[in-house]
Amino acid sequence: MTKNSIGQFIAALRKANGMTQQDVADRLNVSNKAVSRWERDECAPDLSLIPAIAEMFGVSCDELLRGERLTNPTASEKIVQKTDKQIKTLIARTLSTMKTLIMVSIGVAAAGVIFMFGISYGFYRPRIGCAVMLLFELAALLITSIAISRAKDVRHSELFENASETIRDEFDNTLGNWAFGTVFGVVASLLLALPLVLVDTDFLNGVLSLESYFTLFFGFIILLLAVIWITCRKPCAVFFATGKLPPREKVKTSAGLLTLVQMCLLLCATLVFLFGQYLQKPERDGFSLFSAVVIFALLCLAANIAVVPVFVWRSKSHKRELLFYGVRNIILTLPVLLLERAHYVSWTHTYFVGIRNDTQELRYYASDHWNIEYIWLAAALAVSVLMVFALIKRVKKK
Repeated sequence: MTKNSIGQFIAALRKANGMTQQDVADRLNVSNKAVSRWERDECAPDLSLIPAIAEMFGVSCDELLRGERLTNPTASEKIVQKTDKQIKTLIARTLSTMKTLIMVSIGVAAAGVIFMFGISYGFYRPRIGCAVMLLFELAALLITSIAISRAKDVRHSELFENASETIRDEFDNTLGNWAFGTVFGVVASLLLALPLVLVDTDFLNGVLSLESYFTLFFGFIILLLAVIWITCRKPCAVFFATGKLPPREKVKTSAGLLTLVQMCLLLCATLVFLFGQYLQKPERDGFSLFSAVVIFALLCLAANIAVVPVFVWRSKSHKRELLFYGVRNIILTLPVLLLERAHYVSWTHTYFVGIRNDTQELRYYASDHWNIEYIWLAAALAVSVLMVFALIKRVKKK
């Protein structure tokens, strides 16, 4: 250790022992302002206090007056090891308390899901079951926020400030991952409850059958949750731990433009397949506005495939990346084509007879028919494609 002033030496010993200025002041029966003045070298401690200070820090009076260690370097190494051990103990104790609270919150969230299904299928009151579940999920979020807030308080301690960057990063990773796990559980609970609330049944106070729930919705919800976990875990964990989002990795301009063009084309085709049926005019035969928009949708799908070789041919670099995103967006054409069967409009006609002049007027009436299973199937296929390509990208990076 290089030679320092008495004040600097006292400050170094205090931090190495994990003590605050108030702790030193209480041990020596002086004010914390006096300790602060010593460390700033505004004044020196009284000679009568030198033996007490030396005994408290485990040094000799000669070392304290000289402001340096006179023993071999192993003594300072022991102090450093002791400090590291105290830092690790503090962080371990903090994380243990946080994990306990978060486990409690996860249990509360799971209880909410159990109550939701129990009330929905036991008493046929899905909306009441979802309301009870929301109360449990809010309680889980409250417990999690308390756990995170308490864990973050350790950042203000002097021991944590002296910790190495590796220890801090491990603390942030653990804190962020556990916090995201609870929030993810709450989101999963809400998604699992949505079909019970949004899907109407044919009976008063009825509930969606379990067979329909697992056939039409459960698989899609699991796929959606997998996508949320893969895409959101890392940025959300960093945000929960530090309060800041990590810097976003920029996609190459050409690949981003290609994806934007293809997504716009797919969106146009999707809107036509879902709502273009309303443009039918049953009183007209032959080519109509509906035929025109269907042709437009098919042209959009063809353009979605055609733009990929154009972008690849014009690009002097990043051809593999363009092919990666281009192939992914071309495969998304398949779920869009499934939406063509998701909605159709049937027309009925009747003759309206006038009361006064006995004239007959032909009137048409439209009836909507939605095949929800095709919508869910298309959504599940699209989510599966996105998830598979996201996994490929992650594996490729590693």
